[in-house]
Amino acid sequence: MKAFNKTKPRKSTKVPFKILDENEDLATIYRDVTGAERLPFIIHKKVKNLDTGECVRGRWQITHALTGYGMGIHGTYSFCRAVANDLMGQPILYLPCQKMMSKHEDFHAVTRLVEEVMAKHAHLNPVPSLPSP
Repeated sequence: MKAFNKTKPRKSTKVPFKILDENEDLATIYRDVTGAERLPFIIHKKVKNLDTGECVRGRWQITHALTGYGMGIHGTYSFCRAVANDLMGQPILYLPCQKMMSKHEDFHAVTRLVEEVMAKHAHLNPVPSLPSP
């Protein structure tokens, strides 16, 4: 299993995003965003607006490549990289759909592990400073 590179990606990759469509049904859309894929994750620039593809400067996020669900993990590239590389060895994350994952007996343990790994690498993710008045 190949880890994410230390250097930030510069090429675009197709990223799946889960959205609610006009009928309030869950749908997957794809956008080209600067990032890199290493199953089961994609680390990519944090998207501010899916319609325009506008990204948040200096912010990255992790998306589960197989389902298109955001992992709720975002921040600096170094932080996202460290968290993703630590979680790659979890077999449950290679399941192809959210339903299978959430019904798996290890789901709650892996959810706690994600929180622990994020805390472990928090030093790589400083809180952005607010603009001066």
